[in-house]
Amino acid sequence: MGGMIFSCAHCVGTKEGEQIIPEEGAAVPRVMTTKADKKKLLKLKELSLYIAEQCRDIARFGNVKLNKILYYADFEAYRVWGEPITGATYQRDTYGPVPLGMRAAREELQRERAAIVLADERRQKRLVPLRPAVTKHFKPEELALVKAVVEEFRHRTAGYLSRESHKRAGWRLAKPGEEIPYYTAFIPDVPLKLTEGELEWARQMARA
Repeated sequence: MGGMIFSCAHCVGTKEGEQIIPEEGAAVPRVMTTKADKKKLLKLKELSLYIAEQCRDIARFGNVKLNKILYYADFEAYRVWGEPITGATYQRDTYGPVPLGMRAAREELQRERAAIVLADERRQKRLVPLRPAVTKHFKPEELALVKAVVEEFRHRTAGYLSRESHKRAGWRLAKPGEEIPYYTAFIPDVPLKLTEGELEWARQMARA
């Protein structure tokens, strides 16, 4: 697992909190109309089902954890192969990166009776598959990467994953609600001691 963007080698000894993480996904809903958008939505739906299947035996698995696994898998795929798995656009949310279209994906899965969403005692909403994911949309190496991400974070809480995602260069460079560009996967996650002016210059360059 060494060298991957989701590696937590620098977090050894970090104490996990037990805070309750509210519902995530304040991302502005998008109407997925183009052929490319529909393909992204399809992949987002099926990969979400696949991840939920892999996490059936995990007690603490809700939207926050699902969103983070998707984020780490997509950005690691981009870092390694030059293209993400789903192609979803991620934006900076209070609790970390969130894929735009995630709300639409969950709603479609429920309408299609492919999954249901259940809320647990910690107010986290869990995606529960009612059918297997259609994996023909993904390459074997992509599914293997997703499995590796799931295993990396299997015993981590949503609060831990949320805090860790805030250390990523992409989340730190984006402003609330802004898109997190995929190329930030190549930027080291070592905390940078930059002035606000330097951060603003980096944001402008990212949007150029």
